[in-house]
Amino acid sequence: MLGPLLAFVAAQLIGRTVAFLQFGDANALPLRMTATTLQQGLLVLAGTLLLGLTPVFMAAQQTLISYQQQVARSARPPIWQRMYLDILILIAAGYGYYTLRSQGSLVPIAGAATADPFSNPLSLLLPATALLGASLLMVRLFPLIAASLAGVGQRFIGATTLLALRHLARSPEQGRSIVLLTVLTLALGSFSASMATTLDQNDADRIAYATGGDVRITERAELSRVEERWTTLPAWEHGQVPGVQSWSRVRLSDVSATVGGGGTASGQLVALDRAGYATGGWWRDDLSQESLGRVMNVLAAEPQAVVVSRGFLAASRLRIGDPVTLTIGDSPSDTVTQDFLIRDAIDSFPTVYPVPGEFFFIANYDYVYLVDDPATYDVILKLAPGTDTETVVNAIRERGFTVDGVEDAKSLIAATRERPERVGFVGLLSLGFVAATGLTMLALLLYSLFSFRRRMVQIGVLRAAGLSMAQLIWLLAFELCFLTVTSAIAGTALGIAAARLFVPFYQLGNTIEARTPSFIVVIAWSEIGRLFLILGTMLLITLLATTLLLRRLRIHEAIKLGQELG
Repeated sequence: MLGPLLAFVAAQLIGRTVAFLQFGDANALPLRMTATTLQQGLLVLAGTLLLGLTPVFMAAQQTLISYQQQVARSARPPIWQRMYLDILILIAAGYGYYTLRSQGSLVPIAGAATADPFSNPLSLLLPATALLGASLLMVRLFPLIAASLAGVGQRFIGATTLLALRHLARSPEQGRSIVLLTVLTLALGSFSASMATTLDQNDADRIAYATGGDVRITERAELSRVEERWTTLPAWEHGQVPGVQSWSRVRLSDVSATVGGGGTASGQLVALDRAGYATGGWWRDDLSQESLGRVMNVLAAEPQAVVVSRGFLAASRLRIGDPVTLTIGDSPSDTVTQDFLIRDAIDSFPTVYPVPGEFFFIANYDYVYLVDDPATYDVILKLAPGTDTETVVNAIRERGFTVDGVEDAKSLIAATRERPERVGFVGLLSLGFVAATGLTMLALLLYSLFSFRRRMVQIGVLRAAGLSMAQLIWLLAFELCFLTVTSAIAGTALGIAAARLFVPFYQLGNTIEARTPSFIVVIAWSEIGRLFLILGTMLLITLLATTLLLRRLRIHEAIKLGQELG
């Protein structure tokens, strides 16, 4: 009955997943045991029992002679190594990766802009297969690594360390299971953690790029019947609202630039308050070779300064410092022409999406709308931590501003993360990571204990040959640490490499908005560090247990017990 109970607990944790390894206080899922679920559980139980009894059935058919023959042949490479199964799996994974490079995505996006890997967990099959092949290859290479270190360091390292390395090189079958399990679980754990972190971060970046900051509100100016123009309240009053740390007016307008030879180039003009955007606007380092503060300082140097897209300089053959004339207006009947000086060039800017043949320009809001205020404009707000967006918007309305729309980046990100398919997908990754960690810890402890019992005779002989207790402890400790640390480093490296290779293909959507800003792979260093901390703690406990067993062991007892076990 423990299995169904754990299954219910796991399902509830999946339903409460907020982000990778983060669980919230969502309402409990309405779980129930159905006849189909019960049948599937019984089938799994029957299969597990059958697999568990298989070694018993095989052992019952053996005689003493056949058993001794099997022990003598145990040093032979396993069948998967003799058949080069690891190489075949890697070849298949390589072909799959080549196909992906041609297709461009792990998720078919043609005809479905909303398709994503959350709705199809089988999209993880290819990277998992690649990691399995790489882990098996690492098991094949591990004895060679130990032998190489023993050969290189035989004149520099102590006899005990050399003995440990040669034992690992000459008896690979004893550490094969723990190496495979550690490498594979660390690889899958690092990959799944990095994948979940990357998808979360890029979703947040995509939404922040669209809003430009924490909160983006659309306001409408009032038409003055006396002056016959649009008027607004002083913009600085936004900063007087409790909870608002900075503000910046932002307005996107269609624009055409007059370039040399009488030609024109179309695009979008982003007029903004540079001081407020420098402290409250969203920015990512890959948007430009310069920092956001440096770009905003360029606008602060002179009112008519303009920052242009790098592509505009190449197309217009203009240079930094050249003048440019922009015709600004959302309709042909309502345009204004202004002169600017090009002071900088960047690759992209939040709220502006790349369109082939079009460019963007960043200018000072007060210079662009020096004469008349626009009918509508946006205000990007940076809020203090814990500030309620609705309260801030209501306070802005109470001051007399007409608010027509609100885009809250945090609410949009939360809505994206609450999608059922995403919650289930990330929840499975989180529980899989936890299960893999626990399995590795248990395997490490069991390997240490079984290895100690299996090598009783060798320990007794080495002790009788003159090795001190400290040397014996170092021998077993070095073997265990070398196995664990080498496998952990290899598994983590494989997981990170797989993340950099495969995760970019999980980018969602086929529209410009869905693929801007560029997709960046984020390695989950904090989760990986947490896993190494747990692994190190378990390794320390295992070493202490091994030391305690060694100190309590006597030579004649070790030899006698070893002979009985053999």
